[in-house]
Amino acid sequence: MLLMFCSLNFMQQFQWLQYSIIANIIVRFYDVTINDVNWTSVITFVVLIPIMIPCTWVLEKVGLRNYLIIGALFNFIATVIKCMSVNPTLFWVTLLGQAFNGISVPFIQPLSAQIARTWFPKDKISRATGIGVFSMFIGSMLSSLIPVLLVPNSDNKEEIAIGLSRMFIAQAVFAAIQIICILIYFEEEPPTPPSKAESSAYSVRRSESYFQSMKRVLNINLILILFVYAICGSESNSFLTVLNQMILQHFKKDEKLVGIIGFLANGGSMMSTFVIGLILDKYKCYKQLIFICYSVSCCLFIILAITIHVQSITLLMMVATILGFTINSYPTIIFNFASELTYPEPEGVSSSLCVLTSQILSTIATFVVSRLILYYGVLAANLYYSAMLVFAMILAAFVKSDLRRERTENETEIIDTESDVTSYGTYA
Repeated sequence: MLLMFCSLNFMQQFQWLQYSIIANIIVRFYDVTINDVNWTSVITFVVLIPIMIPCTWVLEKVGLRNYLIIGALFNFIATVIKCMSVNPTLFWVTLLGQAFNGISVPFIQPLSAQIARTWFPKDKISRATGIGVFSMFIGSMLSSLIPVLLVPNSDNKEEIAIGLSRMFIAQAVFAAIQIICILIYFEEEPPTPPSKAESSAYSVRRSESYFQSMKRVLNINLILILFVYAICGSESNSFLTVLNQMILQHFKKDEKLVGIIGFLANGGSMMSTFVIGLILDKYKCYKQLIFICYSVSCCLFIILAITIHVQSITLLMMVATILGFTINSYPTIIFNFASELTYPEPEGVSSSLCVLTSQILSTIATFVVSRLILYYGVLAANLYYSAMLVFAMILAAFVKSDLRRERTENETEIIDTESDVTSYGTYA
């Protein structure tokens, strides 16, 4: 189940960034501006904002399996539309394809925590969530590499068209295979709940309406953590979107370097999902990890700007990798933290709210950072990133570590132990 979800999450994320990473080539092919190319990423954020909350209602009504099938279908439609967009006069078709990819986001991206808690025991939940997030970063990593390799930086538009066609056809075939596999093999839930806390949660969820669940989810701790997630998510999303613009301002006509830096940053992100997942499963130290990762990222953004300015490629690669590790630890930490803060409510609700707030702020941050780079330079953009992370840490300080699921598991274990002792005493 997790593997099928991961492949879908990978595909959705790959499509999101595939234009931005070769922004200079897209500008030339479609005869558009860099701001227009930024819209290929931002439109993903924009289209899901009005549909995210209704989609969480759909999830409660149709169930996990059917919900994921809907996401796979929208993802496939996006790939087909893009196959028809390879013409210099059809940039609007490109945006339409990206819009359908954006519609698929609420049906896919927020489900990591829910699939993990539906199918895995409590000592493996954070790692399973991390693997779901890991697939997202594989998509980002390959979208930093494959478009650069397949689409030539050429003045000949026919050569560019051939490269784009190969990429779009291949991803359409892959998306079709995904739908078939999910239809045949994906199951709604295991025969028995993987933990006693999950079994208790099943009972509560069946007895509540969607609106009751939403009302219970929106406690002050979750509201604060939504903003903490949104700030870091917007920085990660906007950073990857404007990476081409940021690098090429100092490394002229070196789009391959953009691909390498994006690849390394996402490689660091992938490592963080495993490491952070292991730490969380063992220690449950959500707030501590937020402070550590955010504070390190805050410093690294400033170092990154200086590194780009002095044009040290080796140091740039090192900083990008470490920054990818720290800044993109946020989904694994906060998806799990939010589900703890809102237990026994469905994980998909809290995760969807996290993604929604992140996408709203990502839309704003992308244009703010792009303008800062254009008018004030890379350092100004990175100072903005650092300042926002400081603000996120201040908000995180007010979040109480109310680990409801963990407390329920521990109480259940104590009751079971006492029952066993009583039964043994009676038998004796």
